[in-house]
Amino acid sequence: MSDNKKDAKPTESIKLKPKRISPFEHIRSQRRWNLERLNRAFVRRNFKRFFDFFTVGTSNKKPWELLNLFKLPVFSCNLLIDIRSNPYSRHTPDWNKNNLSELCKVKDIGYVHMANLGTPSAIRKLLYSGQMTYEQFFLWYDENILLQKNLEEIVEIVRNNNAAFLCTEIGPTYCHRHRIALKLEENLGYVSFDL
Repeated sequence: MSDNKKDAKPTESIKLKPKRISPFEHIRSQRRWNLERLNRAFVRRNFKRFFDFFTVGTSNKKPWELLNLFKLPVFSCNLLIDIRSNPYSRHTPDWNKNNLSELCKVKDIGYVHMANLGTPSAIRKLLYSGQMTYEQFFLWYDENILLQKNLEEIVEIVRNNNAAFLCTEIGPTYCHRHRIALKLEENLGYVSFDL
């Protein structure tokens, strides 16, 4: 045996480093997303509203500011759909389910928590630890969460309400909420906007 083979160390499994998304990239993601939707909204014909539904990330907002936006005529949202699997946080208690639900009542906005549209913590851990890429995560979400039953429920809600889907990330393309938006846009020709 050659000396090189004796000295060779066993190969170690390579761990992917989690991709850190900067706040700047999140904001760029939101701007790109919204510009695409504005263009679609301008060219379509025979629509009741400029935007059919909204998506929103909690990370850079205060709940009362967001709910005040909902009351503006351009948005006029009457239903907030919380699509976080676990709507609780020690860091931002204002966004906890109970607090948010109470604030929605005060503002006369409906609140629904749809845990079935959230991402299980085990999958989030894989994504944030770098063991899963965003592409793999979105593929998993489409195949496991956006099932026909869930899609039918979402479509019914959006047809009957001026709704907004809420999750945490600022940039919609780094969050599962954009997968819901894409399905609604693809299947119904709707146009969304991220607040």
